[in-house]
Amino acid sequence: MYNRQRSLSRAAIAARARALRTGAPWTGILLLTGGFHFYRGVPADGVIFVAAGLAVLADSAGLLGAPRSGAVLTGRVAAPVAVVAGLVLVFAPRYSPADAVTLAALGVASLVLVWPEPAGLPTDDGTGVAEQALDTRRSVRRTGVLWSIVGVAGCLWELSAYFLGLPSATAEFAHPPLSDIVGPLLDSVAGRALCVAVWFIGGFALLRRGRSS
Repeated sequence: MYNRQRSLSRAAIAARARALRTGAPWTGILLLTGGFHFYRGVPADGVIFVAAGLAVLADSAGLLGAPRSGAVLTGRVAAPVAVVAGLVLVFAPRYSPADAVTLAALGVASLVLVWPEPAGLPTDDGTGVAEQALDTRRSVRRTGVLWSIVGVAGCLWELSAYFLGLPSATAEFAHPPLSDIVGPLLDSVAGRALCVAVWFIGGFALLRRGRSS
């Protein structure tokens, strides 16, 4: 019994060490991004990224406990929430308190939904279910890599635009950030409606794909 308990303890320590190594790059990226936002004088964004980085670190260390799979919203709940939030985002003035509160609430809800659940590799029961589950995980992993590439490209754009635009207003105009490029589209109700619709449809697609893994 003692040897079994010691073996389980070693296995748990090894699993936690693997989780910490896996989460380390994401923790570093989030903390680095948060530090950069503090550097450029936007502490609110810095706090968000630093808090997210610390949450990933705490989860990797096993301090947050296992999430509850029942937190997933069903279509009957998600659809009305999306409609109400979408109407607020479309018709509320940009950067208004209603706009900010709605985005913050959606962000927190999305974080709960997408937070990974601890799970081991599926075992082969002879029905092919295990192989299908592994294929799904590989597909999700490939999707994650592709989205990571898009995210890195966007970060490089923003960093280069920021530093290239520092010398003067002319340089800043010549190297606009992505927000300045997309901003004019959000000045009209029709443009905001289009962006919000695409945002929600893409988000639900990602949630459905991720939760099926």
